[in-house]
Amino acid sequence: VLAESRINKGWKGPKTNEHKKADELFKKASEIFKSNPLMAESMLKEAIKLDPAHEEALKDLRIIELESSRVKASNLYHESLQYQQKQPLKALNLLKETIKLDPNHEIARRDIEQIKIFLESSSLRKAQARWFFSKAKTMLTTNQTQAKLNLRKALEMDPGNSEAHDLADQLFSQDE
Repeated sequence: VLAESRINKGWKGPKTNEHKKADELFKKASEIFKSNPLMAESMLKEAIKLDPAHEEALKDLRIIELESSRVKASNLYHESLQYQQKQPLKALNLLKETIKLDPNHEIARRDIEQIKIFLESSSLRKAQARWFFSKAKTMLTTNQTQAKLNLRKALEMDPGNSEAHDLADQLFSQDE
């Protein structure tokens, strides 16, 4: 009954076979709208091909597409959680895709800002670590004690700096 009243809101002229078939597809799609949205979406698209001005089919298709985007956005957001600690750039890209699909996803927006802050601070820390490493290298011959302190600071700020580890191995093995 609801589908019938909604169908009557659409085409006002004489019903051609295309319009009647579009109405039937719309009616079937309305029946399975919640239980099988993929099939309903397919039927609605077919109805719109037959009757591009079918207002109710267009409206329902927009609803299905919006919900589908939200579900995809939610899945991408949850996938991003796996990468936020160890692969923040990958997480950032997934979160940006989340926002494209669901511009109102506030948690994804918050996480994007947090990751950006982390990446900026991480870059700053690495830059500072490179500076301490550079200072350590230049002081090797003139002030080994200060060179070791600078090297320790460099490794604290960027534990992944392999050059600093190599130099530390050389420098601290001399002490043994």
